[in-house]
Amino acid sequence: MITLTGMHLWTRAQLRASMSDATISRRFIRVLPGVYGDGDPGFVDRCRAVGLWRPDAVLARRTAGHLYGWLSEPELVDVIVSRRTRTPPWLRAREGSARSAFLSDFRVTTPAHTVVDCAADLDDGAAGKLVDECIAAGLTVSAIRAELRRGVRHSARVRRLVDTAARNFASEPERLLIRALAGRGYRLEANARVGRFVVDLLDRRARVIVEVDGLEFHSAQDVFRRDRVRQNALLLSGFLVLRYAAYDVLRNPDAVAAEIIDVVRRRRRSLA
Repeated sequence: MITLTGMHLWTRAQLRASMSDATISRRFIRVLPGVYGDGDPGFVDRCRAVGLWRPDAVLARRTAGHLYGWLSEPELVDVIVSRRTRTPPWLRAREGSARSAFLSDFRVTTPAHTVVDCAADLDDGAAGKLVDECIAAGLTVSAIRAELRRGVRHSARVRRLVDTAARNFASEPERLLIRALAGRGYRLEANARVGRFVVDLLDRRARVIVEVDGLEFHSAQDVFRRDRVRQNALLLSGFLVLRYAAYDVLRNPDAVAAEIIDVVRRRRRSLA
């Protein structure tokens, strides 16, 4: 028996130990073939019912992404099974095999497999954000690339998202700007140390620093004053400091990235 949020699940074999088939049909709701519950199942209940129905089933795609806490609850429960069979409308099963891991009571695809699968389902903006956040949380690029080499769906598109992934970002504007720069073949150091300061983005060769100013830059007097001291110190040390409002980065990261690259290229030539 599996205890859920206000609901219990049993296999038919478990129930038959103490009651007849007629009693089972009268008292319980059939969730899946051979699996019954004592109420209307929610999404998590259905995921658990899958494990009782088919112990070989692996929860996958957006279902696994939701259980990992990355995505909102999907409409369907997705599973991978060794042999396809008929399923109710809320369950989508595809035949195949996948490397799996256990997440609490759930058998799910591994984090790397799940990221690749989910990224293939999402649009570029949402997929890029998912890849970036998972890498920032500790999932390695090498693990994702290893999954791509196994031939997971849409691998060329997802590989591009991984190749341009933002790493070590501190805010959403920084993430978008790092990704826009990487998409053009430029990787600046993120949250890099320059003397006693930590700057948002840095190109050491061109001695260019990029700072993305949030709302607090304009609203807090002490922050503004300290930032003037910081910028003067960096300029006196020979760095060119480019500043962009977070609003402008969010509105058009590609335009900001193009301007930064142009400045970096010219600075590199002048300092060569």
